[in-house]
Amino acid sequence: MSDARTRQLLRDAEHGDLEAEVRALQARLRDSDLPEERLRLAAYLGHEASRHALAQPPEPAAAIQGWIRELDQHDDGVLAGVRCAICAAQVLLPLWDVVRPNDDRPALIVRAAANWALDPSPELAHASRVSLTSRTDGVEELVLAFRLVASVAAFADSALWGSDRRALFLAASTVSLAAQLASETRVRRAIGRHVGAWALGADPLPRHLAAGLWPARPLEED
Repeated sequence: MSDARTRQLLRDAEHGDLEAEVRALQARLRDSDLPEERLRLAAYLGHEASRHALAQPPEPAAAIQGWIRELDQHDDGVLAGVRCAICAAQVLLPLWDVVRPNDDRPALIVRAAANWALDPSPELAHASRVSLTSRTDGVEELVLAFRLVASVAAFADSALWGSDRRALFLAASTVSLAAQLASETRVRRAIGRHVGAWALGADPLPRHLAAGLWPARPLEED
């Protein structure tokens, strides 16, 4: 397929044409512009076009915690897990804004974890540990979700240099809790769309950071 045709398919895909996006992904795969492992990772995460682009897409675990923990079977699984936790926390940010509109600590936590995801380093991992106590009446579970995100980057940073599996455990706990507090459908859809896009080379985090990680509409529709 010609470069011009591929570019046209990509433009059509940007306007919501699922068939065009599937064909563009298949063309990128044939042209060695997209490693198959990255396409399979996106498909595992629930990215719709990626699943259609593969003859046999990987089947994720039915339980949401198992879905995230089994990312350790993929290249860049730890990085994907951190991004899943960040994405789940982004889904929860509007819920926090309703109950605590003047407390921006959760947004700072998510921003710091996102900065680490874009440029993993011990310094940025440490910066994600923004203090957030659990003694906040009525929102204890929300607090716990954001506290998990505050720790996940630090454990992920150590996992990149060793065999520490706690990062994916914390990421799975964050995603599971977000699914309970928002809805599993919303969380899975957001992860499939946004973390799947990262796996395919179209990272949405810089745009989300520029927007303050507090989108005016639901994250999965962004």
